[in-house]
Amino acid sequence: MSTPTPPGWYPVPGTGQERWWDGTAWTDSHRQAGLVNDAVTQTWQVAPGPPPPPTTLPFQPPFQPGPPPGRSGRGPLIATVSVAVLLLAGVVGAVVWAVQPDDPKKAGPAPTITVGVSTPAASDPPRSPSPTPDADDTSADDTDSSPAPALQLADKAHGWGVPLPDGWTAEPANERATVVEIFGQYACEQSESLCLRGQFAVVADSVDAADAQAAAERAMTDFAAVAFGTLRTHREESAGTLTVAGSEGWAIRWYVEPEQGAAGFAVVAAVPDPDGSGYVILRGGVDDDPKAPDPAVLDDIIQGITTAS
Repeated sequence: MSTPTPPGWYPVPGTGQERWWDGTAWTDSHRQAGLVNDAVTQTWQVAPGPPPPPTTLPFQPPFQPGPPPGRSGRGPLIATVSVAVLLLAGVVGAVVWAVQPDDPKKAGPAPTITVGVSTPAASDPPRSPSPTPDADDTSADDTDSSPAPALQLADKAHGWGVPLPDGWTAEPANERATVVEIFGQYACEQSESLCLRGQFAVVADSVDAADAQAAAERAMTDFAAVAFGTLRTHREESAGTLTVAGSEGWAIRWYVEPEQGAAGFAVVAAVPDPDGSGYVILRGGVDDDPKAPDPAVLDDIIQGITTAS
């Protein structure tokens, strides 16, 4: 059982104000919360604090409280908890309102969140200055991400340095080739010896020809049959000039399909011999097979040849 609530000022949750209860119903009288009075007849004194907030939240209807509950032995505790719950609800409502779009019927799409590490473009300025390592600080050497230079084989006959790609093996020079590089030996049906997934060589003897193009075309006809066996068909994929160790030559690329064994790519280049005696033939091939190197490796070898210092 409860007793009637006596007249007095009671807080209006979420507004910072109080409203007068006359004992039976709410009146239209409001005041700022925080006023202190020692007796009913004393003048109200405003406690120090910030200016009073508006009586209503933006775009929110004014709070309409019901009559305060009657007093009982648990009245103060219940009233305190109720006020706290209403204040929390008001704060949550204000936060929810703040994040809503202006027009709820035209809400924009949810943002896409990307988590990752971004690498700035070369033209972009650095986001923060990089520290300058001390003279005796060797940690900078450990973080150098520059790729290691490719190994080079010395072609003493022509005065060249020939790149050796990663995973390839250098074979001893012989009377027919001053540089020999191979990749992936495997047993094959069309040959009693092992076949190769990739090969490259610098032919020892230069050839006479009217020009580099004629020398390359003639050398391709011979090399394709030697490297892949009797051909069933072939097609020329590209041909044109190129520069090797500062000299202009001619290169041809074929895709070949032999009667037996794996199809593949053959590349032949002819460049002027440094001693002026004719044209040096550079030739290589790779199988068209997942276990074989990328055909572009032959271009890297030829175009990576430099004049030995």
